Amino acid sequence: MTHRSDFGSLDYNLNGEVDWKRKNFLSGIVGLQLSIPIFNAFETKARIRTAKINLEDAKLTHDDALQRVQKDISQAWQGAVTAHKRYEAEIKAEESCALAYHYVLKRYDAGMATLFDLSQSRQQWFTASENALRMKYEFLIRKKILDIETQFVTQE
Repeated sequence: MTHRSDFGSLDYNLNGEVDWKRKNFLSGIVGLQLSIPIFNAFETKARIRTAKINLEDAKLTHDDALQRVQKDISQAWQGAVTAHKRYEAEIKAEESCALAYHYVLKRYDAGMATLFDLSQSRQQWFTASENALRMKYEFLIRKKILDIETQFVTQE
């Protein structure tokens, strides 16, 4: 069925339409688009400004990280020094408790001290030994933390 008008004929034949589509679309279409920006509304300038801001932000983040690492190392150093001093103090306390126990034992053998005094002195010596051992390991842990912190920094 063909319809004729001032603009030409319109073919409503489906076979003709399929043939036309096959001829024009299935034979392959190649397209190329080229875009050359002449004026992009200062988009490039804005991107450059954003990149500079991002760079400055990265520098500030890096500086902040370095300051945190320095603070952590300083705290680790201070913790190790404090633990060492406490360890030395506990060693002296243990030595003095051992000496006190020795004198209380002599007094007990002479009959001048009671079994309660001897037991209490021995308990104080035991507590001082326990504290010295605890401080020894506290110092060793703090020292190892300091070693790890400084090793981490030297690797970078």
